[in-house]
Amino acid sequence: MLRFVFNEFDPTKLSTLSAEEDKKKTLNLILYITAGIGMISVVLSIFEYMQYGFKISSFLFLVLFSPILVAFIFKSKLEINTISSLIIGSAYLIGVYVMKNEGFFGASLLIFIAISVYTTLLLGIKEGILVVFLSVLSIFLAALLFVNENLDVQTVILTSYKNYISWLNMTVTFIMLALVLNVSIYRIQRKLVNSFKYSELKAIELSKTNEELNNLKNELESKVLERTNEIKTNNEALVKSNSDLKIVNDELERLNRLFVGREFRIKELRDKVKELEEHQKII
Repeated sequence: MLRFVFNEFDPTKLSTLSAEEDKKKTLNLILYITAGIGMISVVLSIFEYMQYGFKISSFLFLVLFSPILVAFIFKSKLEINTISSLIIGSAYLIGVYVMKNEGFFGASLLIFIAISVYTTLLLGIKEGILVVFLSVLSIFLAALLFVNENLDVQTVILTSYKNYISWLNMTVTFIMLALVLNVSIYRIQRKLVNSFKYSELKAIELSKTNEELNNLKNELESKVLERTNEIKTNNEALVKSNSDLKIVNDELERLNRLFVGREFRIKELRDKVKELEEHQKII
């Protein structure tokens, strides 16, 4: 039993689980605690109440505890919320029954605190508040009944401190409730630690990402500046080339005009020579 508990409660194993798997592991651990140690407490309560002469009512503990046994036997077939509801309902009824018989001298207040924490842990804050409300309502109704003398604590209960079974039962009950609370609080603490570690890891990753983005930004700005300078240089070269080309075109036009003028002059001279030759022939 203890070996199973420590194996289930190994944080190195639980840290790699998903939220649903983690919840199921925690639920199984609490179920083993309540079914194992709780059954011992129920048996001790039966013996204790039988010693006080409450033979029939003593077996009501076993009846009220039966939902937890059902949840334990069929834990592989039942859903997480169903198992949690069976444990919470059974523990709540036992707490009410103990308060009816023992007032606030018994373990009912501890039971109410334990199931409130347990409900909030596995079912949610709304369900936890509902259990707290029901517990407070039960305490208030019990207070009215006891104060108005509609109920009374049995005299033998007030002398239970003289009974070894009562002390043993209280010790076992305390161990069970303390373990349930320790498991619940540890799970909350571990979740907080994991959340902080996750946030820290994400912050480091974000910082690295920002650094990489800044490097890419600087590199991009450098390339843009380099490309801009290259384009500017090419534009200047293109302007200079256009200017040189214009000069060459102007020179070509000038030469072309010059050559065209020479061609016309040569043609005029040829026509003149031809005209003189014909004139000489006539003479």
